[in-house]
Amino acid sequence: MASLSVHGRGKLGPRYFGPYKILEKIGDVAYRLELPPAARLHNVFHVGLLKPFHGSPPEVPPALPPVQNGRACPRPAKVLKGRLARGQYEVLVQWEDQEAAAAWVSLDDFRRLYPDFQLEDELLLQGGRDVMTGRVYQRRAKKKLAGQTEKSG
Repeated sequence: MASLSVHGRGKLGPRYFGPYKILEKIGDVAYRLELPPAARLHNVFHVGLLKPFHGSPPEVPPALPPVQNGRACPRPAKVLKGRLARGQYEVLVQWEDQEAAAAWVSLDDFRRLYPDFQLEDELLLQGGRDVMTGRVYQRRAKKKLAGQTEKSG
């Protein structure tokens, strides 16, 4: 079993997931939560990682985001654009539930974490093509001006 790590989530990373129903109180500072059946997380959390929910609770516990190495990966809503930065392709990702936050992510990492997310073919060409990729350029030959002859030395 793993647990959601709160370390290294970044300033704009998601802080809470849920709401989830409390099944039982364990000791003075821990609670067992009703997580989705497919969740591969330990279902006991310290009270410091929880916050109260206000409103009507959902009938079914909401799905957890994908988890990699014990850390939650937010769900992408859409990819806004792409770029080539320092020789590596990156995509600007708009995350679900975070309309004000978008982040540049390595294209390789994005494809590894979200293999089913449909990327547009022209996404990386929005900023113009990288003319140096795969091409060898040579200096142009100097043009001779009309009426001039070559001087030999």
